[in-house]
Amino acid sequence: VMKNFSLIFKNTLKRDAFKLSITAVALILFASVFSTVMTSMFSSQVEILGMYATLQNPAMIALCGPTFATADNVTIAAFYAQEMLLFTALIVIVVMVLHTISRTRAEEDEGLTELLGSFPVGRHVISISIAVEMFLFSLVTGFGIAFLQNGLMGADNGFTLEGNFLYAFALSGS
Repeated sequence: VMKNFSLIFKNTLKRDAFKLSITAVALILFASVFSTVMTSMFSSQVEILGMYATLQNPAMIALCGPTFATADNVTIAAFYAQEMLLFTALIVIVVMVLHTISRTRAEEDEGLTELLGSFPVGRHVISISIAVEMFLFSLVTGFGIAFLQNGLMGADNGFTLEGNFLYAFALSGS
């Protein structure tokens, strides 16, 4: 089943390294840098409480889910994670699905899968190598988002290392 997996996997990584690294940098920047914009948008406690009231709206609850923050302990980090998680997760999912489809279905249509299958490789080794590649891409993206956001925000406005890791791996695990 896994015959010549390492050879196929190395080739897959070599072929996709540039594309995936550019994509990872773009996703990491998109998911992390907006937190600095949000802190400048909501600089006072009055603005933060106004945003908290918006998050209590039934339409926002239906879209983003209920918030666990209260008016006493609401921070920018709490509603940043609540608002941005959905929208950023959609982008991450689309990117990963498109890459997986382009490396499996498109190659099958072009006949590359049959060509590789004519050599002594396992039956599902191409699909497994793409799955492992996407898993590694998710890990790199998750760590990148967590560390960049932690570096940008530190502990300001409720952003903690644990919260940044939770947000980052919720994104990359989607």
